[in-house]
Amino acid sequence: MTFWIFTFLLSLVVFVALIYAGRPIRPDSETKSILDKTEEHFKASLKKIDEDHEAGKLSSADADDARAELARELLRHRAVMSDAPRSPTKNRAGLVISVATIAVIGLAFVGYLTLGTPFPPTSHPDREELLAQSQAQIEFEDAMRRVEERTVTNPDDIRAWQVLSSAYVNSGRYEDAANAFRNILRLEPPTADRLTDLAQALLMASPAEVNPEAIDLLKQAVELEPAHPRSRFFLAVDATRRGDWDNAIDQWNSLLELATEDEPWVDAARESLAVAMARGEPVAPSAPAAPSADPSTPGIDGNIILDGPQGAQIRSMVASLDERLNDTGGSIEEWTQLVRSYLVLGERDKALQAYEKAAIAYPDASDQESMRQLLEQANLL
Repeated sequence: MTFWIFTFLLSLVVFVALIYAGRPIRPDSETKSILDKTEEHFKASLKKIDEDHEAGKLSSADADDARAELARELLRHRAVMSDAPRSPTKNRAGLVISVATIAVIGLAFVGYLTLGTPFPPTSHPDREELLAQSQAQIEFEDAMRRVEERTVTNPDDIRAWQVLSSAYVNSGRYEDAANAFRNILRLEPPTADRLTDLAQALLMASPAEVNPEAIDLLKQAVELEPAHPRSRFFLAVDATRRGDWDNAIDQWNSLLELATEDEPWVDAARESLAVAMARGEPVAPSAPAAPSADPSTPGIDGNIILDGPQGAQIRSMVASLDERLNDTGGSIEEWTQLVRSYLVLGERDKALQAYEKAAIAYPDASDQESMRQLLEQANLL
C-alpha cells in the first residue's frame, strides 16, 4: 500500500508540473521585461558607436549608418515582441498540455475505480466465484423454505419430507432430520432402511449419550430384515461400548458373515471384533509382547503406543470401561482389566488411580493380589 501512495504522490507532482508548463503566459510582464533588457543592449551599442566616432575610429558617415542600422534593428525587435504574446501556436500548445494532463488524471482515476486494486489478484477470492457460491446458497435456502412451507400446507407430502431429510442430514441439522424421518415413517410402512435412518439421526443428534429410542429402532430394523448390515453395525457398536463382550462378539461375527469384502465397514468390524474378543484389552498386534512373570498377562512395558483407527477405538473402549466402573462399580476382575489396559497403553498414572479406587471398593488384600502383581511388574509399587 505504501508503494501505491508514493506512486500517486509522484504522479501528482508530474501532473502539476505539466499543467504549470502549459499555462498561458502573461504578455504584459514578460514582454516588458524582455523589451527592457533589449533596449538596454541597444543603448549600450549606441553608446559604443558614439565613443568610436569621438575617438576617430568611425567617420561621421559610418557612425550615422551604424546608428541607423541599430535603430532599424530595435524597431524590428519591438515589432516581433509585440506580436509574440498573440501567437496562436504558443497559446494552443499550452491549452493542449493542460487539457491532456487533466484528461489523463480523470481517465486514470476512473480506470482505477473500475479495474484497479492495490493488492495482488491472488489475495482475494475470485469475485465471480464468490457471487456464484453466494447465489447458489441463496437458491438452496430459498428452495428449502419452499419445501418446508409445502410440508406445512400439506403434511402428507412424502416427497417433500424425503427431500428435507436428505438436506437436513447434509446440513448437519440432525434433529430436524429426525423429525423428517418420523414423518416418512408416518406416511410409509417401516423398512429396515427407514428405521435405521431415524435411529442414525437420533444418534448423531446426541453423540455424547446413546438414545434408547435409537437402539429400539435398530432392533426393529433387524427384526424386519435380519441381514441388514447398517442396523446390525450400530447394534454391534453399542454392545461393544457397553462392554457386553459376548453379545458384541456374536454381533460382529454375524455382521462379517454378511460381508463380501467390498464393504467399507469390514476393516472396522474386524478391529472391533478383536477388541471384543480381548474383552476390551488393547493389544498391539504387531508389537512383540514384553517378558512377563505371568504368562497370562500381556506384555506390559509402559511404552506400547497404538495409532490409527484401532488405537483410537481401543482407547475409547478403555475410557468407557473406566467411566462405567466409576459410575456404577464393577467386579474385581473388571477393575483388574482396567488396570492392565492402562498399563498396556502406557498411562501409568491412570493405572495407579484405578488401583486405588479398586482398593477402596475391595479392601481385602486377596482380592487385590492380581492388580498388585501388575503394578509391581510395572515398578509402580
